[in-house]
Amino acid sequence: EELANASREMTKMAGLTRYIKYHHCDFEDFKPKLKSANVAYASEALFCVRNKQDCFNKLHGMMKPEGQFMMSDYMLDGASLDDPALKEWMAVEPIEPTMVDVQQIRQMLTNAGFEVSIAEDTTEEYKANVLKAFADYAAATSRGADSGHLHAWVLKEGELWTARVKAMEAGVLKVFRIYARVPREII
Repeated sequence: EELANASREMTKMAGLTRYIKYHHCDFEDFKPKLKSANVAYASEALFCVRNKQDCFNKLHGMMKPEGQFMMSDYMLDGASLDDPALKEWMAVEPIEPTMVDVQQIRQMLTNAGFEVSIAEDTTEEYKANVLKAFADYAAATSRGADSGHLHAWVLKEGELWTARVKAMEAGVLKVFRIYARVPREII
């Protein structure tokens, strides 16, 4: 909810409130307004959803004809759920992940009625961005920058991100960007 509020404020400051709406929701109990959106974007928001097919069905129902759905999230790409590196990462996540293979995600989106045109593995770029962000933080604090009350939080986040990167380096956790659209209605 904090991120949605910050997004609302930034949208207001940019004068775009007429065009962009933010809604905080629980994807396990998602009840969107039918045919209410042209575009939906989910970033690392669905990997913990247990019933992904139901979520995709509801997202599809929310979209207007020719609506676009984009997501970037953690997925598997042939890895086993029994892999020790994957289990180690899943154990430190604050909410238990429900991991699915990228091909299963594509099929679920198709079953919901989307046309999936892009499923791009962005793991290396993602991992590089995470490592750069923490290197920049370490460099700033080593030069005397004060992180104040955020320091404990950053250390805790660092442990979580270290586990994610470790699973990515083991090849069991991937980040995929997927683009799907609702087909045009034929009348």
